[in-house]
Amino acid sequence: MIPILQKRGVLDHPTARSSHDKPIARGGGIAVFAGLLGGSVVALVAQLASTHGSDSGPETIRSLLPLAAALLFGVVGLIDDLNSLSAVSRLVTQVVLASAFAVAVLMVSDVGVFATAAVVLSILIVVNGTNFMDGLNTLVPAWGAATALWFGVLALAVDSELFAASMIALTAALVGFLPLNATPARSFLGDVGSYAIGGFLSVGIWVLWNEGAPVTALFAPFVIPMFDVLYTLGRRIYRRENLFTAHRTHIYQKLQTASLAHEQVSAVHLLATGVCVVAALPVLFELPMYDPLIAVAVWSGAIIVYAALPTIVSRRESRKHA
Repeated sequence: MIPILQKRGVLDHPTARSSHDKPIARGGGIAVFAGLLGGSVVALVAQLASTHGSDSGPETIRSLLPLAAALLFGVVGLIDDLNSLSAVSRLVTQVVLASAFAVAVLMVSDVGVFATAAVVLSILIVVNGTNFMDGLNTLVPAWGAATALWFGVLALAVDSELFAASMIALTAALVGFLPLNATPARSFLGDVGSYAIGGFLSVGIWVLWNEGAPVTALFAPFVIPMFDVLYTLGRRIYRRENLFTAHRTHIYQKLQTASLAHEQVSAVHLLATGVCVVAALPVLFELPMYDPLIAVAVWSGAIIVYAALPTIVSRRESRKHA
């Protein structure tokens, strides 16, 4: 895959936003999607064979919606990797796709018509948020693998075996991609990868919610990355910066600038996400006397520590060189 991408000139050249200093093959997400697709198809065939096709109704369709989202958003990302779409073209296409999947979710689930706007907004935030966070080696692949694994657990908890199998397939595909993305990186996910992952997980949220997964458990793995994205976006809007220009002001980027290696930042991000997920475990198991607000309080603490880390690390480095 990498030689083909290099031969076709599908390379990520260093920019003001980049954390690398030489062209790297992008589009590795194609292999990740292939792994996801292959695992999902095998699981679907196995399910149909075991039930003699009798279980191919709305539940199966709901389980396959995230896969369709990964495919279509991934295609948009691939086109962008190959031809660099304008920001407006990307956004319009994403809105159309998000709206289509919101309607699809509405048709095959118990999501009310008034929740359609929330579905569209959540898809756009997660798809673009995943793309924005894909700026350091191993960060999004590691987070995506952990999130998919967690969603697999949630899917099993609500007896959605087919969707659980797809989540495990994505976990395996991303874990397999990690060595190629570790420093010195041989390949990046590219927009095809980050969009596909974002599309799959964002639609997956609503599938799992419809099956009965707790909202707190669904939100948990998104707390840290989406805070990073929304906080950075809000700060840039407040400062009246051009939102379409490259930048390096995400919290994770500041951590790397402050002296942490790519994999160290990824580990910090994964640890903070893990704290948020662990805080949601009692909700999943419906433990008595555990209020979901406790999880929210833990999330708030994790956010505060995560946001403060660039300053803490910078001061530590300053004292070292004083």
